[in-house]
Amino acid sequence: MAPSSSFAHSPNELQPQAALLSTFEIRRAQIADRILQLEREVLSLKISHNTMAAPCRLPPEILANIFILVKEDSWPRHWIMVTFVCQHWRAVAIDCAALWTSLPFLNADFTEIALLRSKTAPLSMTFKRNTQKPGYAAAFCVILSQSERLLKVNISDDVFASTFCECARVAPILQELVLEMSEGSTLCLSGQPLLKGFLRNGAVSLNNLSLERCGPFPWTDHLPFAHCLIELRLVGEHHLEYQRPSLSILLDSLKQMAVLQKLDLSGYLPSTEDPDLWNSSQHPPSSTILATLEQVYLKDSASRIIGFLQSTQLPGTKNILRVKDQFYGPLIQQLFGSVKSSWRDVWQLIGLQRFYLEYDIAADWEAPDTFCSDFYFATEDHPQGSHRLFLETEAGHTLMSIFTSQLDYSSLLYLSLTRPEYPFTKHLWKNIFPHLKQLKDVNFARSTDSCASFIEALEEDPALGHQHLQDGAHDVLKATPYLPALSKITLDEIVLTFYQRVGRRTLFRRFLSVLRTRSRSCPPLELELWSCENFWSRFERLLEESFMNTSVTFHIDRKGYLWEETDEEEDDEEEEEEEEDEEEEEEEEEEEDVVADEEEDEVDGDEEDGIESGEDSGNGLGGEQ
Repeated sequence: MAPSSSFAHSPNELQPQAALLSTFEIRRAQIADRILQLEREVLSLKISHNTMAAPCRLPPEILANIFILVKEDSWPRHWIMVTFVCQHWRAVAIDCAALWTSLPFLNADFTEIALLRSKTAPLSMTFKRNTQKPGYAAAFCVILSQSERLLKVNISDDVFASTFCECARVAPILQELVLEMSEGSTLCLSGQPLLKGFLRNGAVSLNNLSLERCGPFPWTDHLPFAHCLIELRLVGEHHLEYQRPSLSILLDSLKQMAVLQKLDLSGYLPSTEDPDLWNSSQHPPSSTILATLEQVYLKDSASRIIGFLQSTQLPGTKNILRVKDQFYGPLIQQLFGSVKSSWRDVWQLIGLQRFYLEYDIAADWEAPDTFCSDFYFATEDHPQGSHRLFLETEAGHTLMSIFTSQLDYSSLLYLSLTRPEYPFTKHLWKNIFPHLKQLKDVNFARSTDSCASFIEALEEDPALGHQHLQDGAHDVLKATPYLPALSKITLDEIVLTFYQRVGRRTLFRRFLSVLRTRSRSCPPLELELWSCENFWSRFERLLEESFMNTSVTFHIDRKGYLWEETDEEEDDEEEEEEEEDEEEEEEEEEEEDVVADEEEDEVDGDEEDGIESGEDSGNGLGGEQ
């Protein structure tokens, strides 16, 4: 007989429990059904709620246009979220072909879906290097098979760029094409004519073409897109001579581009061994007129750039000429001569109005630092400075002297100096001050030393010295002061301590003194200080005291370094002020001595004149008697 167990139950005892479990399951199933019903009802209510919302009541065409605006103003994939808002928005978005015409290659599946949903609308394709993933090649081939739909293409990948050059033969609506190969690319260095037969069957709408390291450009071929090009940018490896055309071929091709407005050539100017280029630099021929060009950017050796400019005329009314290379010494003089030659029809009417000089530290430690010089010239027809000359030259302390020998500063209105490593010296300022008769605005940005020498040069203005001596007699200032039209000085991120050999406040106080003295005979002046370092709280009070009852106004942005001085600093300040007072007393005594000497000389001179006149009159009278 089996032993009894407390866990053992008879069949009669299990039946009620099974029935109870069955009841629970049935109830759970009923609850689940009810949940589904409620979820469907909630979903239906949400759909109805969304349908009644104002955006959903908009016509699909207007809603689609809103989606397009969202896409234009968002990151490449953020706009896709509009397809997850509601069924209506998703349906409108999927049906809007214009939303899916940009193919950014986020992944191969998305590219294929976008290509399908774009229907027959014009396509824009962007592909950047280092994004190669499985399936991209197949998707790229599908896109190229529909080249008649391509509107804008931007490819930065060696394989895809070369594939496009080989396969793209016709693109009737293509407007913008950018192809870029990597630096040192095998395809680029191989010398293969990748662009041979490029768009051979036509690209009648192409107006913007940019090719970077894509090998020789087919200058000699009949370019089916030459007549419609507005912008042409060619960037190549400078040491590859085989990609450079001859001067005659280059100029003939540019003449075919009848509406070209912007030309950017880097590494594509004719070789220095080209006899045409050599002859143009020695004996300039009749220049090729490129009247439609408004912007020219050249990056190459100095001789190539000078030869090209001497062979062309660029009289465009909004001509912007940008030249980048390591020019120095005589080459800069030759460059200005070639610019005059290129602008020969308008150069006589040109006056320099704005001059920006900025020091640029090279990112590569092996490369030299450069000066970026920006000149804006004006003509009688365009007084706002329509002609621009932008130079990137190797930094050097003689640069400004060379500029001064080549340029006329008499019409200069605005001068800006930013971070010049080789500062303007006091001697240089004094040399150019007499020429700056129309200068109205001068700006110093992160250029403390140049600003300090500017102040020292202003202090030695002979006209102001004469005014100071004769101020008590209220004499009229006869000599013209430096910068007679100056109306604004801006100090941006200037260290107001200037340099160590001058006291912390001494030069700043002298600067304010000069401006106060100038205010008696010069136009009203505005002084602006932006984020200046070591701007002590006392300086603001000093500004108020110095310019009280004068025509000088000042503005402080209060974003610089303002703080109260410590007791030690106040003691230092008192010592500096005492030294300054002593210096001022000595200067006043010297000035009084000078005035006294002048008065004595005048008295002595009058007495001598009286004696001489008396003798003369006596002799005359005696003779008459």
